[in-house]
Amino acid sequence: MMRMLAFIAPAVLALAACAGVDRINHVTYDGYAASHVVEAGRDGPAPLVVHGSPGGQPPLDVAAAAAHAMSGASFGPHIELAAAEGPNRNGYMVAIRFGSAGFPRSVCVEDPSAGADGVEYVAAFCKDGHPLSYLSGAVPDGDIAGAGFRRAMSGAAISLLPIENPNLYDCDLRDCD
Repeated sequence: MMRMLAFIAPAVLALAACAGVDRINHVTYDGYAASHVVEAGRDGPAPLVVHGSPGGQPPLDVAAAAAHAMSGASFGPHIELAAAEGPNRNGYMVAIRFGSAGFPRSVCVEDPSAGADGVEYVAAFCKDGHPLSYLSGAVPDGDIAGAGFRRAMSGAAISLLPIENPNLYDCDLRDCD
């Protein structure tokens, strides 16, 4: 019995330690290239649209906090983001839906009323309603002014907007011999 507790106790502690932490799952790149990031921010800050909220705040307030945390966070091309209600004139935007993980690809085209309250989210970097990169994740709590939210959103920016598409081998596009 004591031997079984020796194995179970660390597992329970490990699970308890995961409560209240941010995480990112299922990052997918579907046509993403760093040149899209440059184009998205060519005429000023790229729009960041939020559906729902992690803690009941107005979506534009959440978008402003997320844009602040995500701007310049990625290791790829520098991009500034700003809270908005839709894509820019070039068709680009970053979209985040809180409240239900759902299907990440739909976040680029859905109605703003589709969001809900909750810490689970899906996010996408979109062009003309199509996700170029997308992921699902969670923020640690509903405090959009807290360090946990900023850490989660900057982590999302790093994953959504990498310096190059990790699924694309450069020699697929040019002769490397």
